[in-house]
Amino acid sequence: MTFSTLKKHLKVLPCGKKLNHSLYIIEESLQIVDKQLYSFVADLKARVDGGSEYNVIKFFTKTQG
Repeated sequence: MTFSTLKKHLKVLPCGKKLNHSLYIIEESLQIVDKQLYSFVADLKARVDGGSEYNVIKFFTKTQG
């Protein structure tokens, strides 16, 4: 997934909590609302050994520049 594709997915999510240039979302809700984004997150978690004890994902939404 490219960065521009990720931004598009995050922009249209119908769930999550937006606070201070961040979006918080429960991982399981991605399975329902955006399977492609869920697959991306699952792949990242597997690469960094994210573990199953964490279920809230924080995306930073502030752009640099």
